[in-house]
Amino acid sequence: MKNKSVYRKGVPTNNLYLKEELLRIVKTKDGLIKIDLDQTIKGRGVYLIKDIKHLPLIKKKHLIEKGLKEKSSLDYLYEEIEQLLK
Repeated sequence: MKNKSVYRKGVPTNNLYLKEELLRIVKTKDGLIKIDLDQTIKGRGVYLIKDIKHLPLIKKKHLIEKGLKEKSSLDYLYEEIEQLLK
C-alpha cells in the first residue's frame, strides 16, 4: 500500500505544508485551548508554520482566535508558542 503525504494549510500564509512541518493548536469540546505536539487531540485545530518570524503577524491579526472561533484573548498561548519556537 502506498504511503500518503498529508498536507494542511499553514497560518498565516495559507500555503500547503506537510502536516509534520506544522504546529497544531486545538480547541477541545470542553473549551480548553492547547498546543497539540502529537497532533492527536480531537477538536477544532489551527496549523501554524514553525517559524518565529510569522508570530507577530499571527498575533496582530488574531489568526488563532479566528481559526478556533474564540472571542477571548490568547496572550498566554502566544507566549507558550514563542518559547516553543525559540
